[in-house]
Amino acid sequence: MQSQVFTPVTRTAIFSRHPFIDQVIAGFQRSYAADFDTANRNDRLRLKRYYDHLLPFNEHEQPTGYCVIACRAGTRREYLENFPFSLVSFLSALDIHQLYLTHFTATDILDEFRFENFHKKNLFRRMGAKKNRNLAWQFNTTDIPAVLPLFFFARVWDVPVVFLFSANEASPLSLHLCDDGNLHLEYPLEREQRIQSAAANSNFEVGGIEICSGYSTAYHRQAER
Repeated sequence: MQSQVFTPVTRTAIFSRHPFIDQVIAGFQRSYAADFDTANRNDRLRLKRYYDHLLPFNEHEQPTGYCVIACRAGTRREYLENFPFSLVSFLSALDIHQLYLTHFTATDILDEFRFENFHKKNLFRRMGAKKNRNLAWQFNTTDIPAVLPLFFFARVWDVPVVFLFSANEASPLSLHLCDDGNLHLEYPLEREQRIQSAAANSNFEVGGIEICSGYSTAYHRQAER
C-alpha cells in the first residue's frame, strides 16, 4: 500500500506566507483571465469558480528571472529514469527540501486534473490527496521520483500542467511543468546565476522558451532500440 506522502495546506495560507508564490500565481491568473469575456455568462462562472487569486496579497513586486530546464533524454524510459533524480539533485543544491504542489487556478487536482490514466490518479489519492480545490500539497523533495511522474504525459495542453514551489522562504523558486515535459522556472533575479549553475550541474539543459522546440517528450522514442 502506498505510504502517505502529502500534507494538505490551504492555498490562502501559502499565498499569505510566501510573497513570491503570491505574486507568481496572481500573475498567471491575471494573464489567463485576460482572455475571458465578462459579458459571457460561462466565462463569468469560470472566473468565479477557478480564479481565486487574481490580486496578490503583497503589492511589492521584485525583479524575477526566468529559464527553462530540460532533461537530456532520447526515450521515455530515459526521461522517466533521469528527470526526477536530476530534479532532486538540483533542489538539494539550492537547499530546498520541501515543495508545494498546486495548480495555477483553484482546480481540484484529484477530481478535475486530466491524468494520463486512472492508475496515476489512484496513486495520487493513495499518497494522501483529497478532493478539494482550495488545497495545495506539501511533500519532501526525496519523494519527487514518486510524485512528479504522476503528471508526466497528462492530457493537458497550452497551460501549465502543474506547479511546484519551494517551501523554503529563504530560497524562493517556482517550477511549472509544461506539456513538452520541461520545467519553466521563475525566481528572484539575484539568484539567477546560482539557480542556472545548479541546473546545469544536475545534468539539465538550460535555456529560454526555445528549449521546448528541441526538447519535448513528443520526440521521445517509445522504447529502446
